[in-house]
Amino acid sequence: MISVEGFALPVRKLRGNTHEAEKATDAINFSKKKLGQLSALIIAALVRSNLTLMQLNLSGNAIGVAGAVAVAEATAFNTTLQQVDIRNNKLDADAKAAVRSVAPLQVAGRLLVSTPDSDNGDERTNKAAGGAKIAKSKTAGSALVGGAVGNGAGPGSAKLQSAASVGKKTVRSQAVFPRQKD
Repeated sequence: MISVEGFALPVRKLRGNTHEAEKATDAINFSKKKLGQLSALIIAALVRSNLTLMQLNLSGNAIGVAGAVAVAEATAFNTTLQQVDIRNNKLDADAKAAVRSVAPLQVAGRLLVSTPDSDNGDERTNKAAGGAKIAKSKTAGSALVGGAVGNGAGPGSAKLQSAASVGKKTVRSQAVFPRQKD
């Protein structure tokens, strides 16, 4: 476990590495846990290569643009993930467009993002990523430097960097955390 923003993230379950005695996790629900951008960046880095996780719910948090983009990239990369819910994270229209622009064909139907008018809680207006037309070109990216989170790789620590272009501004974030045992 790694504690981030007051919440313990189950690193092994997110990575898909469990002990033989533990059952592999195919669904993780983090809805309404008050998770922020840093938590989303770490979660995205961990689930990217998880071969057992099929559903991830991050709805009702405050994961921010960079966190949402990182989760979208992880969803595009990991074809085992069948449903990733990032609805109701208070993302504005430009942020949602940036998220939808991350590999729209790979995430269509798997990444649930609210439509521009639905962060008021109206679930009836939500659509899957790729379902909305993107008006402007957006760019985004994230990278894990120094090894995977929590596995002891790298020179004593890991650094996660993420950037998302929204409109005319670029949102950058960086998380550095020490090497920890699970």
